[in-house]
Amino acid sequence: MDDQAMTAIPSENYGRNGRLSDTQRMIIEQRVTNEKPSAGAAYILCLLLGGLGVHRLYLGERGTGILMLILGITIVGMIITWPWALIDLFLIPSIIRKRMDETRQRLTIEAIA
Repeated sequence: MDDQAMTAIPSENYGRNGRLSDTQRMIIEQRVTNEKPSAGAAYILCLLLGGLGVHRLYLGERGTGILMLILGITIVGMIITWPWALIDLFLIPSIIRKRMDETRQRLTIEAIA
């Protein structure tokens, strides 16, 4: 568990010793791993349907995914969305890490509540 996620939560909410137990942290990490989107699937979607933003919708980036979908259905929009999708090939790992961090923080808050 990274310290950044734990510092965002007041220490009096952690439990008896001020931290989550090892079992709680293990369960949280297992759930984070289970809920993580597949990088392979994201890359395949980006290569095949990248101009339509399907990979961003899969990764949970709804706003930009819908924007790419709307732009991608026009010829002029495809001029924008296909280079954007090529750039996304390099951004997919960071998007997945961000999603995992958000999930970890949400589950940590739920565990101490």
